[in-house]
Amino acid sequence: MSDLALEALVSFDKNQIILENIEEFKITLSDSVDNLKVSLIIDVYSLEDQRHPEGHIGWWKFELNENINELEGKLKLNEGSFGCELLGCALLDSWQNPKKINTVSYIVNAVLRSDLTNAAVYIDKIPCFEYEADANFYRSQYNRKLNEPLYEFGTTLIDPNLNVRIVCPDVYVKDAVGNFCLDTHKLFRQQNISSSIYAKEFDLSLNDFIQKIERLENDFGENEVLFYFASTFFPELDKVLSLPFKHRIVYYHGITDPELLMVFEPATANWMKKGRAQNKLLSKFDTLVANSRTSARELEQSFDSDYTFDDKNFAIIPPVLLPLEKKKISIVEKEDGKNEIKILVVGRVQTNKKIEDVLQFFSEFLLIEPEASLTIIGFSNDGAYQNYLDWLANESLKIPADRIKWNSNLDGDELVREYQSSSILLNMSEHEGFAVTIFEAMRYGLPVFSFAQATILEIYEDSCIYFYEKNYKMVAGAVKRFLAHPQNLKVQKAKQMEQVEKLILRMSGKELINLLQIKI
Repeated sequence: MSDLALEALVSFDKNQIILENIEEFKITLSDSVDNLKVSLIIDVYSLEDQRHPEGHIGWWKFELNENINELEGKLKLNEGSFGCELLGCALLDSWQNPKKINTVSYIVNAVLRSDLTNAAVYIDKIPCFEYEADANFYRSQYNRKLNEPLYEFGTTLIDPNLNVRIVCPDVYVKDAVGNFCLDTHKLFRQQNISSSIYAKEFDLSLNDFIQKIERLENDFGENEVLFYFASTFFPELDKVLSLPFKHRIVYYHGITDPELLMVFEPATANWMKKGRAQNKLLSKFDTLVANSRTSARELEQSFDSDYTFDDKNFAIIPPVLLPLEKKKISIVEKEDGKNEIKILVVGRVQTNKKIEDVLQFFSEFLLIEPEASLTIIGFSNDGAYQNYLDWLANESLKIPADRIKWNSNLDGDELVREYQSSSILLNMSEHEGFAVTIFEAMRYGLPVFSFAQATILEIYEDSCIYFYEKNYKMVAGAVKRFLAHPQNLKVQKAKQMEQVEKLILRMSGKELINLLQIKI
């Protein structure tokens, strides 16, 4: 393999293990492993809690024999105690948690570790379940049926000989970029376009159809088209670009300004800094797409000074696909007598979203509307930032605990009900690629107050109520005055609906399909 080769050093032969059916598995090692001084560790955690020691079931370290590329293994579960064996491989060491962990779902890692440093060289992992019913439930969060939901039939027929390889650094359900990647794949499949997804990191519940990026080179054939989603640093990008694709398309989502993440998420900030530095490689793509002109200008700054965008190689396409069933706009008026003021914030709890500014605003708002409530819906994976927000709300601003509701895992009909039962959506974010949550709120008739960030001004024009400085007292007073008169709501909803209808016309997927009009 060359330095630019994509190679899986170790891989399981299946996407899951169900202990009630079969305990056996196979592991394939690449030829390159013979040149490495490594051992193989089978490491098992609870699927719900992958911490040590809280969710750590145990590990088994095996010696690897030269010139053996396929290993047969077996997991055994007996009265809550795990065992593991690899045929023909000597067990060098093992550890099992003395504390019983109550779970029926596991994650099984095959880890190549250096014999010199004990550092992990390569990892493959699959979920494991005691019962098939648990496996089915685990995978149920994503609908795998080809025509559910059904997208509008394309007006352009695409050459059926094309093989579209969608490549995305990370694909996770309930993440905006991940959802758009999954929806694009399903859109292409419904149009009889050959499509497959490859990722560096992805939700394990999707490993029955998303492939690890290292598989791409082995799967490579003729008439290959690359469709790359760029939103962060991707270590394998140069390797992917070395493959002889007939055509390369990049969809640029924008990369968060590292300075906005530096205080609480320095590792993520560094990753984003590397991502922005990597943007210059995107000039090698044949077709460039962005979610907004603001993102496009951000990307353009990374290219050589003599590079210019034009209509032949550049497009702006919204990062949302609406199936036929969701094109109807649904507004539900708040029930009579329910006049409480509910401020809603939706989006990942991350430092660029400026949730601390939301709390500062809400503290001011409570001075004039003491019965108001704040609901913050979004996943937080940064403990330090969340701890700071908790301190700010509870200790510094002394906001009553019953006035704030945090919810990290809400989607579907429950999220729609939150949009429809709230008074306003508040957005304090200082970096957005498209701000999908604003679009969702407007679809369901929820007035939007937003910081005047460049992307939001571009996409939503004058349909939001903007503030250009974060004067919390000023914004709190404006929200109070706005909500005091029902006529304001009526006028604002009409403006928002007009903008939503314009955006919906561009969310059918037709523009994405048209990108594949490629001569091969």
